[in-house]
Amino acid sequence: MALLESLPEAAILTRDQWDGAGVEIVAANARFAALTGYAREALVGRNTRLLHGPKTEIIPCAPAAPSPAPPRRRELAASPGRHALLRQLALLPVEPGLQVAVFRDLSELRRLREAMFHSQKLDTVGQLAGGTAHDFNNLLSIINGYCEIMRGKLAAAPAAQKDLEEIHRAGQKAARLARQILEFSRRQDTEVRVVNPNTLIREIAEILRRVAGDAVKVELRLASDLGNTRIDPTQFQQVLFNLCFNARDAMPQGGKLTVRTANHAQATAAPACRRAPT
Repeated sequence: MALLESLPEAAILTRDQWDGAGVEIVAANARFAALTGYAREALVGRNTRLLHGPKTEIIPCAPAAPSPAPPRRRELAASPGRHALLRQLALLPVEPGLQVAVFRDLSELRRLREAMFHSQKLDTVGQLAGGTAHDFNNLLSIINGYCEIMRGKLAAAPAAQKDLEEIHRAGQKAARLARQILEFSRRQDTEVRVVNPNTLIREIAEILRRVAGDAVKVELRLASDLGNTRIDPTQFQQVLFNLCFNARDAMPQGGKLTVRTANHAQATAAPACRRAPT
């Protein structure tokens, strides 16, 4: 055990006879127990299959090597409810019939990779949305233009002119939304300036409601005395969009998303979400 505890990485002492892609655990150090969520006493005598998960790479049964074996890419899951992902770095025979397996926790690395992939996916979606919004805005320009032309021609038909005004009003609102999407999707250098966060939130409120979906109600509680702050408007709004995406995914049964602002020392906007009863 002294050898295991002296290692800087998570490690276990095992038998060298593999059984169905697993091996009996003889002992574990405190680091291994902390990462997997099992007490060391609970691991002794158990097969490593206990820690196999959907990402586990199965290694065919092989006799123990007479010399230190090369690192094997074995990934182990953690106990139920835990998300640690351990990769085997080395497998070292220490005495006849026993070997030490050394592991490293890759959970944070995998989380960062997934976050980067998600960010790249959002960037791609933003580019597609920008292109679609550009084409949509062009079509709206034609619709609104013809509304202006038809206004004069329908002067003698008040009822028809009223209907045309409703069409024109909806077209103008749609054009404003399209311009907001275009502005948000454009790649711009960081532009820090003094603005009021309430203004930035109101600018994208309609888009936030569409992002949240019909099942999630978006409510704004914006402080009337909110002070200005020095931030990048585009990045601020992007953070709100990301929080809205996360809140929507966290409430699959629907609920309420509240965007609240207040004067605090280090916080200007605090979104909050509440799940709907299930």
